[in-house]
Amino acid sequence: MNSIRKNLTIGMLSILLLVTTLIPCVSTAAEEPDCDAAFRTCLVHAGLIAAGNPVAGTAYVAFCLNGYVFCLKYVS
Repeated sequence: MNSIRKNLTIGMLSILLLVTTLIPCVSTAAEEPDCDAAFRTCLVHAGLIAAGNPVAGTAYVAFCLNGYVFCLKYVS
């Protein structure tokens, strides 16, 4: 029973991570890039993920920081 619950939890967190990663990309694809707004949105998503799994939330914050630096350097 514990293995089923563990697999279900991992699956749900994976789906949540995928959805929160793709939604900002799809919704802002046609707009002018705004690095600060994208960074704030990314941090909100990281906070939601950290509520369920602090380790995954911390990794997500690192991805947010890398994306922000990339946006400032190459997109803006």
